[in-house]
Amino acid sequence: MRTASTAGCATDKPYRETMPCLEKGSFFKYEFEAFTLDLLPALKAALPFGASYRNPKVLTLDDVVIPLISVDDLLADKAVNARPKDLIDITQLKAIRQLGEG
Repeated sequence: MRTASTAGCATDKPYRETMPCLEKGSFFKYEFEAFTLDLLPALKAALPFGASYRNPKVLTLDDVVIPLISVDDLLADKAVNARPKDLIDITQLKAIRQLGEG
């Protein structure tokens, strides 16, 4: 919430009402020692929000439930972006997914 308020977003309103305060293409990036976390307000892939929202990957950390975009939806978005980093991510995500299936 602090990040939202520093971006000029109202934190006392529902998310949909605060969304317009973000510039198009903006996102929040958090750098950690082992990884970087990007929080995106929108995707470029033609994924209906409702379908992605109903198909989350759920992570629980310290009793906090965190819904994340599914691997399939993330792969679809990365394919649309197709930046060099996205292409590397696609290869790595598919390899990780195969390890989980084995």
